[in-house]
Amino acid sequence: MWSFRSFLLAPLAMLAGTGCVPKFKETTNPVPTQWFEISEAPPRDSTLLILLPGRRSSASDFESEGFIEAIRPEDRTDVVAVDLHLGYYREKILDQRLREDVIEPAIAKGYRRIELLGISLGGLGGLIYAFEFPGDIDRLTLLAPYVGDPPIHEEIEKAGGLAAWEPGVVEESDFQRRLWKQLKDWSEGTGDSTMPDLRIAVGTEDRHRESNEFFANELLRGEILQRPGGHDWDNWRILYGELFSFNPPQSP
Repeated sequence: MWSFRSFLLAPLAMLAGTGCVPKFKETTNPVPTQWFEISEAPPRDSTLLILLPGRRSSASDFESEGFIEAIRPEDRTDVVAVDLHLGYYREKILDQRLREDVIEPAIAKGYRRIELLGISLGGLGGLIYAFEFPGDIDRLTLLAPYVGDPPIHEEIEKAGGLAAWEPGVVEESDFQRRLWKQLKDWSEGTGDSTMPDLRIAVGTEDRHRESNEFFANELLRGEILQRPGGHDWDNWRILYGELFSFNPPQSP
């Protein structure tokens, strides 16, 4: 069973993969959120879209970058941007804060669907949450997510792919092998949960492109949305619009 609280996150290895510097902001209880009630329909007829930022971003960036403006009342979608920065990952309370401060209140309001979108580090956070609480999220969308470094992908490729790969006994501190073992369980429908409705998108010049293509090949039969662009808001804004059939505004 995946247990987020039981493993050491190995910050240096993870930060190397995301191009980040190990400097952590303080965490709060509850986690800061920004709620946007856009749908004119009641929650029971609406979707709640949860947005998780990347390492160098914050919840407020989703509004300033046009993600909120792109949604129309007729889309029947409300939005909450959650400021889950790296400190919540380091303290291993990402799942707790997201569930208690966002998911449970949304369930209490009676939302028809709950979807989660994570960018870069936020994509990893979305995967971790789905591992911990299978069934909470109806759809998980990943924009240029961090899904491990080349060595683990090469190991899986040399084994003949995820289906043939045998991870063996996985140490609790071996984050990347544990991540891919859980993804293997998802792909095979084994373990404690099955794979949710899952989508992935990335720019063709994004530093995570190769790892995202590998992820898509192993888990989504190669289905991945790509367009020219890098690891930046301009590209994520367009990918977001295409994935959700929104019309995001141009960069200011």
